[in-house]
Amino acid sequence: MTDDSRKNPDILQRAQSLATLLHAITLTAADAPERTGISLRRTSRLLYKKLSSLSEHRGTGQDLSQSLDESLALASSILTELSSPEIPSGIPEKDRASLIGSCTDLLNALQHAIGAPEWPSILSDQARGTERSKSAAQKVSQSLQGKVILITRPLSQSQDSVKMIERHGGLPVVIPMIEILDPDDWYPVDHSIVNLKGYDGVIFTSQNGVERFLGRIKTINVEALKVLATRRIYAVGEKTRASLENAQIPVTLVPERFSANDLLSALQKEPLAGKRFLFAKGSMVKGEIPTALRASHAVVDEIEVYRTEGASGAFFGALDRALKNREIDALTFFSPSAVQNFTHAIVPENSWESVTACIGPSTTQAAESAGFAKIITPPEATAESLINALVQYFER
Repeated sequence: MTDDSRKNPDILQRAQSLATLLHAITLTAADAPERTGISLRRTSRLLYKKLSSLSEHRGTGQDLSQSLDESLALASSILTELSSPEIPSGIPEKDRASLIGSCTDLLNALQHAIGAPEWPSILSDQARGTERSKSAAQKVSQSLQGKVILITRPLSQSQDSVKMIERHGGLPVVIPMIEILDPDDWYPVDHSIVNLKGYDGVIFTSQNGVERFLGRIKTINVEALKVLATRRIYAVGEKTRASLENAQIPVTLVPERFSANDLLSALQKEPLAGKRFLFAKGSMVKGEIPTALRASHAVVDEIEVYRTEGASGAFFGALDRALKNREIDALTFFSPSAVQNFTHAIVPENSWESVTACIGPSTTQAAESAGFAKIITPPEATAESLINALVQYFER
């Protein structure tokens, strides 16, 4: 290891990014023999702790060089085993190849920095490795140091949470509990789009609802976006509002506490009798808002713009074993349906030692009903607030 490379903190930051990726992959080796799976997870977590301690190393010279050499040798052995076709994984082949490619690029960059032979390349994905290195470099605290945090929402919606957890020193692992799918029948949605001028207001309670509805408008009649922009628009949540405003749709009202009940309270302060509303929702959304509006003599048309189903069970075996072995320190849930699907797929008792962070009151209620004991709920129903609540919990 040269003096220049030893003095460069980017080396250790890249090493921690590599350990994070490897640990995430090992937790998804769903169908591996139990002993092999446990061994991989324990080894990858040992690697992460070893590299984390190196990042705080105050010394220089041979000790640091030898420790990094040993860590990279350990990473090479993990990557070799994970790359074997004999180790099954719940990750789709394309995504698995991409993840292992990212690990390969990071490992090779580190090997080059210390003058060691490169590991055989599987897939070139340097951009992804660089992005994760930058994320690791932005750590703001070590409050989640060594903590494994499970994220149960779809991967496409998890990137902000992943980055925040990494900045606080934690290991984010994304294993979705729900899948967002198209509705069984688009006709009610298409009919409402054609007749948008007949509505006084349109209500959205999730970012998914906005994206699916706007996507459908662009598919069948993009000019309807101009009509939508002239309606009164009601939104629950900052992400929901941001999605609308990014599409140049002005938002009339967002409740302060970002919950459906608070939106309902705000709506009931307006004259509602005779007004006509369109309620764009998912298949699992409850009907409190439409029911209350109808009780106030408003007309409400409900349209299902997406369908929520339980995610593939390919990951669940590995997750259940990791929980049983107390390898997951915290669970995060972003919807009641994610809680329900989790408890149907996982032995509940295996999860009771983990702290459970729920994004809002309805999700917290679902977790309480399922028997989770250590529940925290952030003051605001946002991913940022939820991760901050976890940070504060572990700081205490």
